[in-house]
Amino acid sequence: MNEQHSQAQDDPTSTAPETEETTGHRLQELLNTTGGLLAALGRATATKAEELSSLMLVRIDTETRTRIDQLITAGVVENRRQGAEFLLTAGVQAKEQLFKQVAATEDKIHALHQQLRSLVTA
Repeated sequence: MNEQHSQAQDDPTSTAPETEETTGHRLQELLNTTGGLLAALGRATATKAEELSSLMLVRIDTETRTRIDQLITAGVVENRRQGAEFLLTAGVQAKEQLFKQVAATEDKIHALHQQLRSLVTA
């Protein structure tokens, strides 16, 4: 009996059935975890790509940078990006009437383009 036990220990290919089952289970868990991580990475990459598509580089003057830094110091915003967003949003809101006029003019221009196309295709 000791000889059989000793031979089983010396043979690296002989594995107890429960060890093979445990290894298979662990491998399946690893595959599942890897799949989940890859899916999460894919979602994160898509989110970042969307964020990058709205990224703009803008040169600002010293006075505007100072105003943004004042917003940070006052605790209104946490960083310069948020400060720039705050100022841009405030500017759009302050000029809302102008943007309404621009939109109305764009609509008229679009209608004129449509008229021109219909003349050419008629």
